[in-house]
Amino acid sequence: MLRAISTRARNGWMLLALLPGAMLQARYDGASAFSNLVGALLFAAVIDTAVALLRKRSASLLRDQCVLLNAALVALWLPITLPLWAIASAVLAATLLACMFDGRQSGSPFHAAMVGCAFALLIVPHALAPPRNDTTPVWIATAYASAGIALVVGRCIRWQVPLGMLAGAGIIALSSRFVGGLQMHAIPIELLPVFALTTFFVATDASSGCAWPRARLLFGFGVGALAMLSILAFEDFGHALFGIAGAVLLMNASAPWLDRIMSDRTDQRRSPSLQRTNTINQ
Repeated sequence: MLRAISTRARNGWMLLALLPGAMLQARYDGASAFSNLVGALLFAAVIDTAVALLRKRSASLLRDQCVLLNAALVALWLPITLPLWAIASAVLAATLLACMFDGRQSGSPFHAAMVGCAFALLIVPHALAPPRNDTTPVWIATAYASAGIALVVGRCIRWQVPLGMLAGAGIIALSSRFVGGLQMHAIPIELLPVFALTTFFVATDASSGCAWPRARLLFGFGVGALAMLSILAFEDFGHALFGIAGAVLLMNASAPWLDRIMSDRTDQRRSPSLQRTNTINQ
């Protein structure tokens, strides 16, 4: 069962699952991708240790790998064309947000890595796509998607969010072909790795997502639909990235509302005897 897996174990498995895609990115993007990843991990560890010392805590979030996972997602999610100071600012924002809520499951309502990425894209809005050939993004996205499917099979992450996200993105992509009067751009192939990362490693975060199964389906559907709308609507690569991050953060904000609606409906369907008892007592 997924409940039996601790937060530390889940984050550790997710970090390991990121390795194949990260190695492919380093293979095709050069030493800059590897240096960005290592630098982000070290920078996040230093920030978390400093915050722990200032707050006089005996242990930091490094124990649960929460900070390391957010830093790795920031480094892999943002394009290597961003300046180092922008990536460092994203890691700083993500780490401070995670430290602020101590990595609790009921802590920050927003995904820390997406907050950091959105902050970096606000500073540098016109991010350029990394120079790659036609097949490289497909292989990188396949590596992330395969690792994500392995996490689903191993019950480290829930399957509802990836399925809902793929369904939402697919419906919007197909609908754009039949909707007249809208100026939709082609889907850039460079965004495939980012979309795969968002589907399996970002949107599936338990602390900023939904708790009920049907709510997770709606949550994933909303992220996928809004992300695909951003991809199709914005020709600029940086604005499309910001739209994907905004889709995640917007659905993070609506997650409590979705949980409340789905929990009420689920309770009504699962407890008919309780409803009859309450009716008799009244």
